[in-house]
Amino acid sequence: MKKIKSIAIILDYHRYGIGFKTKLGLFLLSCIQLSLVPLYYLDRHLHSVFLNRIASLFLKDAQVNIEGRLFVIGSASDLFILLSESKFISYFKKGDGVFLDIGGHIGKYAITFADYFKRVLVFEPELRNFERLEKNITLNHLGKKIFALQRAAYHVDNKKLALHLGKYNLGGHTLLNVPDSLLYSGTEVITTVTVDTAVQDAGITFSDVGFIKIDVEGAEIFVLEGMRHILDQRRAKLIVEIWDWNQESFSEVQSLLDGYGYVIERIDKDNIFAFPR
Repeated sequence: MKKIKSIAIILDYHRYGIGFKTKLGLFLLSCIQLSLVPLYYLDRHLHSVFLNRIASLFLKDAQVNIEGRLFVIGSASDLFILLSESKFISYFKKGDGVFLDIGGHIGKYAITFADYFKRVLVFEPELRNFERLEKNITLNHLGKKIFALQRAAYHVDNKKLALHLGKYNLGGHTLLNVPDSLLYSGTEVITTVTVDTAVQDAGITFSDVGFIKIDVEGAEIFVLEGMRHILDQRRAKLIVEIWDWNQESFSEVQSLLDGYGYVIERIDKDNIFAFPR
């Protein structure tokens, strides 16, 4: 049944497109993805690389409508992220003050859940993603609600770092050193900011921060170390992505949050939910 549902979603890509060219591109993506199903079961990594390489030829800066929200996408992986069923929906609650979306990509969570919060502050350091994020905020008339910051959340301010760029997964850029040339291609110099500093500069009081999502491809402990004033308030709830194989990162995050009186629950193998006791 799950496979049938997946095939139905793939065949339905075109209905999300805005304009004939995008609809045609999404229809071609459906055909290509279905034709590559055998490769998916043989080598998922190669399947992803090949699919995104082909799709990048006709999906760059395509515009789609996902449940009434408009998005400019840059790759097939952007579309897959937007269409993926969110495991986090039940954790978002209306009236939770200010939402910090750290690792905002092109705005899936910031835009989808903007109406739940008084304000949204999004951190996205990579230039292409940031440009699409700003376009998507404008397309959805959310400029007064969402403020986007082209900075990497970190434990120190104004540090220049090399961001390793995902070759096809434009939501997979990382500050970690990554030798895999099949997945990553080149670097971009980015500037850091602590979350505490960014919140203060935006005129937000620490106690107003009610919900935080962190998805920073392995750099989560550095982000948390830069928001100690917010954690001191023991108010904000957090969703943090931690890769299941990275036990060292999980232990560091668990130790830091435990020191601030937080309880941690597993959402799935790669994500935790943390809330004050």
